[in-house]
Amino acid sequence: LKAFLDKYAEYVEFCQLQINYVDWTLQKSREKYDLVSSYGLKVWIMEPVRGGRLAKLNEEQSDQLKKLNPEYSNADWCFRFVQEMDNAYMTLSGMTSMDQLESNLNIYKDRKPLTEEEHAALEKIAKELTSLGPQCTACRYCVEGCPKHIDIPRIMNLYNDLLFSPSISIDMKIAAMDDDRRPAACIKCGKCKNVCPQKLDIPFVMSDITERMSHMKSWAELCKERLEAAKNSRP
Repeated sequence: LKAFLDKYAEYVEFCQLQINYVDWTLQKSREKYDLVSSYGLKVWIMEPVRGGRLAKLNEEQSDQLKKLNPEYSNADWCFRFVQEMDNAYMTLSGMTSMDQLESNLNIYKDRKPLTEEEHAALEKIAKELTSLGPQCTACRYCVEGCPKHIDIPRIMNLYNDLLFSPSISIDMKIAAMDDDRRPAACIKCGKCKNVCPQKLDIPFVMSDITERMSHMKSWAELCKERLEAAKNSRP
């Protein structure tokens, strides 16, 4: 992102980023938001409710938020989170009903900053939602000794994202890597596991993400299916 902005920022009016209270840390949205803002560009926010995932919290998590303020829905909390960003010029929201439209309009009509307690509650829920996978700290000790030079912390981050919310974007990110740097290139030598301060089973992660991705349709396959469907729907 920085390399792109260094070269093209003067030609850009805004930058669209995926921002919500989970991706604030999971996808490093905070750093991306600060970076774009430092170039004097406005930010357009996408996925504030992460494709609806954050509207579907479990009962315990929903109760945590209701105790703080029963008037807000789970989705409302997502919008209140992104409202706090002074440089957020536009928030994109996918809506499928008039109720959702009216709810979004109401939450933006009367903006109330989050309290410290509310911030803490959202951060707690975010940690719960992303605690399924290995908690890599990106120390990069594993990278130095990897004979395949795989960017292991990056793969670990994608793995956590995959466990939390499978998305075609993960396939696209892995497809953009060189063949010999993808998870499937891992030879399971175990050097990474031996030096990992968190004692994470990195070879297993490389194998598991490869296996999981093999059962997901690729971006190319989805495009092909949509093209065929469009052709078949023509009179």
